[in-house]
Amino acid sequence: METTTANTIEKQIKLNAPMQQVWEALADSRRFGTWFGLTFEQSFEPGRAIIGKQTDPANLGRPLSFKVVAMEAPSRFAYRWRPHAMDQPLDDERETTLVEFVLEADGTGTSLLVRESGFEAVPEHQRESNFRENDAGWDHQTGKLADYLTDVMDQIRKEVTIKAPIERVWRAVSDAREFGTWFGLDTNGQAFEAGRTINAKITEPPEYAGMPFVMIVQEVVAPRLFSFRWHPNAVEESPDYAAEPTTLVEFVLEPEGSGTRLTITESGFDSIPEERRASAFRSNEEGWSIQAEQVRIYAER
Repeated sequence: METTTANTIEKQIKLNAPMQQVWEALADSRRFGTWFGLTFEQSFEPGRAIIGKQTDPANLGRPLSFKVVAMEAPSRFAYRWRPHAMDQPLDDERETTLVEFVLEADGTGTSLLVRESGFEAVPEHQRESNFRENDAGWDHQTGKLADYLTDVMDQIRKEVTIKAPIERVWRAVSDAREFGTWFGLDTNGQAFEAGRTINAKITEPPEYAGMPFVMIVQEVVAPRLFSFRWHPNAVEESPDYAAEPTTLVEFVLEPEGSGTRLTITESGFDSIPEERRASAFRSNEEGWSIQAEQVRIYAER
């Protein structure tokens, strides 16, 4: 759906991604640049004037400037730019338009409104052409955002810095007993070894206590990589998900000063049956945020 007036462009699109995922695609400068076609050296912050370099072949390397106005997580991101002179630094806001991204939860997805207003501030001899070009441009960019979100919905990624040596963090993620302590599992004394299927029982949260938990260990490469496969969100006694494809969970460790950078990824959601995909992704997106904090607290004790 779209609405246009003499001074305002509006585009509304339903995105098949959770609201938090859409917010991150907008508010993270690296992710924004990926789908929009820019590279940034700085993060987005309210009040910050920022310059990106364009990545499309026709304008490769050309600067594009805008000033971040608002970051109201997870519902509104806004900035100003000069549609007639996008390469000019924004030391002031004269002759700029306001671009707003307004998010609302819509079932398992997100309703996104993109609004660009204030074209009356653009010099008159350029106003009509800028309006026309940006009206078509936002159709193109919202399509690119939808495609980007379809791609990233295949993977959850969480990063956490832990104030503990890499050897300590490695034990926390690769030793079955220690893993079970912070993750909430009873691994029955089974060690994590590549190729082994671990039949465990959930201990936390209480509502799932005693439920079976199956993981197939993939790689154990000290002290850098531990990975396993599982059926995401399959904690019920029935139905049987054994015939379904699994997702891959990876823990990657890197030294960071005297501490450790831990990256947790879960990939392969695009292979899960469509009727369960969005709920599994949404649940695990939230779950890995919690578990990343749990392993940090545990390893730093």
